[in-house]
Amino acid sequence: MNIQTISTKQLRQELPQVRDQLAKGVEFILIHRSKPIASLTPLSKKLSIKLKDISSIAGGHRFQETLGKVLTPDYLNSIAEKRYE
Repeated sequence: MNIQTISTKQLRQELPQVRDQLAKGVEFILIHRSKPIASLTPLSKKLSIKLKDISSIAGGHRFQETLGKVLTPDYLNSIAEKRYE
C-alpha cells in the first residue's frame, strides 16, 4: 500500500487532490507541527459506508417529496454552493 505524509496545511489547501488519491487507495499520515497526529486511510469496498436514505438522515423530513428531486450528496452540495456564493 502506498503511504504519503501530508501536513494539515497541505490537507486544507489540497483537499480535492487528497480525496482523489484516497479514492485510488493511497494512505496518508497527517502531521501537525512536525508531529504525526493521524492517518487517513481509504475505506475498502467491504467497509465502505452505504449511504442511507437521505430522509432518514434528515430526521425523517420529506424533503424529496417536497422538492420533487432525489437528494443526493452532489445535489445538496450544489444547493450549498449556490447559497454561499
